[in-house]
Amino acid sequence: MADYVYFNHSAHISGGVGCATCHGPVQQMDTVRTVQPLNMAWCVSCHRDPTSFLRPRDQVTNMDWTPPPTTSSTAAASFGHELAEKYHTNPSTDCVTCHR
Repeated sequence: MADYVYFNHSAHISGGVGCATCHGPVQQMDTVRTVQPLNMAWCVSCHRDPTSFLRPRDQVTNMDWTPPPTTSSTAAASFGHELAEKYHTNPSTDCVTCHR
């Protein structure tokens, strides 16, 4: 990331964002890298609606974790919304959140 971008891993971990969301299958890497673009558009889209990226906190470092099976997209969305509410996940889209 550029020098002017502030990134806090702990805020993402406590919010329920798994390592694999940005880094991919870390367990298969010799050196940890990112697999997502981590550009402003990608980050802002997640900050606007992180629910599809959330998982239980005890599963944040589990690279093999998958969401619980659901019978509908409504139930899957509900799981992410429940976690966002439980963890008070409400990422800011204010510029100063990442640009300091």
